[in-house]
Amino acid sequence: MAIQVTNFNPVWKYENVRNENLAQVEYTDGSYIFINCETINRTSVTINTIVYDKNSSITDAKLRGRITYEFVPMNVEGNLLGLAHDYVIAQLTTLNPGVTFTKVSLI
Repeated sequence: MAIQVTNFNPVWKYENVRNENLAQVEYTDGSYIFINCETINRTSVTINTIVYDKNSSITDAKLRGRITYEFVPMNVEGNLLGLAHDYVIAQLTTLNPGVTFTKVSLI
């Protein structure tokens, strides 16, 4: 599963949240976001994302950026990847009104 980004022109913005402090706003023209998450403890998780200009399985896909969210509260049991996708979409939608962030299956 990935997040596909549409309805942006020419770029969209993101922030890396590290150690509970906001970083400088950055911009990208990436259209696919791939997520990896790791449990910090029983109450929080770190979400690492990689942004590509197209599906990363395509040989000429180019890396466009990385986004990290640290200490994300984990308020559900089980599906960490689902939680991570929903969290990233919520954060980026807030920063980018009008841009569409959609979970997509790449199988």
